[in-house]
Amino acid sequence: MTTTDDILAYRIVKIVETWDGVPARSFYGIYDPQFGHWMSTEPFDGLIWTKDFRFRQQFKRYDDAEMELEDFMTWREEQEAGEDISDKLPQDREAA
Repeated sequence: MTTTDDILAYRIVKIVETWDGVPARSFYGIYDPQFGHWMSTEPFDGLIWTKDFRFRQQFKRYDDAEMELEDFMTWREEQEAGEDISDKLPQDREAA
């Protein structure tokens, strides 16, 4: 059985800015269509997601965006693994 948690919602999106209908520049961003947010310029443990286009990360190459997304997913897995370990530690003991 597959849940929505198993499906990654994050997408690498090519953004093309135009000036009077003519492409001026293009870059890549990481987008979460489920929540309508972009990956921000903040560190992973900060305000990682934003709706403000001024603060979204911009990557010149698709490969750079892909590497950043992989790094984020690794960081997220490490955070979740750390939470699992702390949940199993006894909480009712006093420090020595």
